[in-house]
Amino acid sequence: MAFLSKAFVACVLFGPIGLAIEQPPADARFIQEAARTSIFEIQMGELAQLRSSSDQVKQYGIRMASDYGTILEQLSSIAAKSNFALPGDMGPHNQSIMDLLTEISGPVPLSEPAFDQVYIGEIIGAHKMDIAAFREESASGSTADLREFAASAVPVMEEHLRLARAAENDLGSLSQVVEKNKQASAQW
Repeated sequence: MAFLSKAFVACVLFGPIGLAIEQPPADARFIQEAARTSIFEIQMGELAQLRSSSDQVKQYGIRMASDYGTILEQLSSIAAKSNFALPGDMGPHNQSIMDLLTEISGPVPLSEPAFDQVYIGEIIGAHKMDIAAFREESASGSTADLREFAASAVPVMEEHLRLARAAENDLGSLSQVVEKNKQASAQW
């Protein structure tokens, strides 16, 4: 009976024997979302390489897939140390964006830059949110590993955002693209 009481106290204080101690809820959410974001950015980068009509956007896609592959590897290492399982998917919101981009691009790359415009627009919006989340985790994460990881990823994401904004400026606005396509169609 005394052994049972000591085991119960140990489980309450330190978690069940043989299992990892739970991550604080905020860290667990951050790890889940960071992994989903990385999976999403890798797949979006790969799609951009295949479907973009712009060499600039294709090169950007290569960089995104590579950089987020590195970020996901680093996150996987941190999660493994804590016996924390990462999700194997990008999550429903990210999947809906991926589905939209796949639908826009179709089986053959578009001649007009509609895919590029939507892709870059999504990247800009996502990076603004990601940078804020990673900054917050770098300031308030419960472990040094997570804080350092988040802090090291912020400059990479800020560079992605800068490059995406430059691509957006180079490509022109979506309304300009639509107008050019209408004018081209009218000439035929």
